[in-house]
Amino acid sequence: MYSFKQITFLFLAGLLSGLSGCTVFKSGKKPVELEIRYNEGHYINYGRVVPVEFFVKYSNGKEKEVTGKDELKVTCAGAYYSNGSFQIDGLPKKISSNQVKISATYTKDEISLKDEVTIPFNYKGDIEIAFTGKQGSTGSPGENGVTPLLFRDGKEGGAGGPGGDGGSGDNLTLYVWKDSMEFYYIRVNNLTSTQTYIYKIKKTDYRFHMNVSGGQGGTGGRGGSGGDGKDGSNSNNKVKAPGNGGMGGMGGIGGTGGKGGNVYVFIHPNAADIQHIFSCNNFGGNGGYGGEGGSGGRGGTPLEGQTAGSAGVSGSKGSSGYNGSAGDVFTILVENFDIEY
Repeated sequence: MYSFKQITFLFLAGLLSGLSGCTVFKSGKKPVELEIRYNEGHYINYGRVVPVEFFVKYSNGKEKEVTGKDELKVTCAGAYYSNGSFQIDGLPKKISSNQVKISATYTKDEISLKDEVTIPFNYKGDIEIAFTGKQGSTGSPGENGVTPLLFRDGKEGGAGGPGGDGGSGDNLTLYVWKDSMEFYYIRVNNLTSTQTYIYKIKKTDYRFHMNVSGGQGGTGGRGGSGGDGKDGSNSNNKVKAPGNGGMGGMGGIGGTGGKGGNVYVFIHPNAADIQHIFSCNNFGGNGGYGGEGGSGGRGGTPLEGQTAGSAGVSGSKGSSGYNGSAGDVFTILVENFDIEY
């Protein structure tokens, strides 16, 4: 027979053994590796956004995604990283290495794991650059009508002002040449902003597309609200009927769309085999939307036995603006020129 002390000792020994077993189990789930993952089939090219994921692997074979966790620190060269994706510069001002390097560190308690990947461009997907005109400004709102001093009916609201005209698209010149067995270079000179951009690409069937369309015209201003009619009154035995609300003001006309820009593409004879990839939109900008009409004024409140004043009619919506003119030139010329990087 065991004594009470012996039974207690055996119970405690078993309990400690169980806890020890739990410790061994937990130690089997220790973080041992950080892995960066991305889809190699995704478009990895200028201007593209590419998803990237981060996983911690454990010693028991399981894994957990830690993308966006506070314990994860990410640095990126050749692109801009933000919350689970990196974006490649779509307007490079200097020649790129055409690769993205991502480094990550996962730190929790006494564990610190690191991983690093270098992701080359795969040149998939169109390259699209936009230098469109700015949208026109919104027209000024019409003045609100008031309740007149001498008359019973509210005054009509003022008309909204016209929207501003859209800006013109930028003018560009491009120079295209081949520098090696596989790389082509495209230098984009923005004549409007005086800024230069340069691209290094491989021959593919994807487009290099430019959008220099004019900006949309601005929206017309909202019409002013109509003034309220006066309430019915009885003062010194002079009974006056309620006034009608004033009509809302008409919305302003939309602004005219901006003119499209001009694009000249000069291709060196050694790069003539990619001239078909260049395309351009240099449409005139759409006309602006007409402004909303102002709301009608409130009819006056009647005295007993009187008929309430009529509410004012809302103002009509302004008409849309005119579309802008298309650009005058989009041309591709194959000719010799002095190559400048």
